[in-house]
Amino acid sequence: MAMSHTEACKACVDACKSCSDACKKCAENTKTGTVEHQACRTSCKKCVQACKDCIEACKEHLKECGNEECIKACKECIKACEQCIKACEKCTSACEMSGKGCTDACRECIAACHECVKACNRCIDHSCY
Repeated sequence: MAMSHTEACKACVDACKSCSDACKKCAENTKTGTVEHQACRTSCKKCVQACKDCIEACKEHLKECGNEECIKACKECIKACEQCIKACEKCTSACEMSGKGCTDACRECIAACHECVKACNRCIDHSCY
């Protein structure tokens, strides 16, 4: 049994929060090849996976959901997760390439994670169950 979309949203919120924290530390540390860069890449990869799981769970839920509020929240959540995946992937590669554009990528990633957290929490709050 796959996890419910609310469980997937909760997991995504946790992943986004730790990703955001790791990105903040990474952006503050401009020296390349540091533990911060490594931690940032690792948490970005975990965040991408959590977002993918969340998208999957929300799409599954949409197939059977008839609740307007829940449907709207799920669709917003999917959109935010897709944006977050893009930002995390960009951040991962920027931080791998010895920090070229790493700080900016981290900032974008932090912003995308923040939006994703908001959308996931809305999805949990407006869930039909």
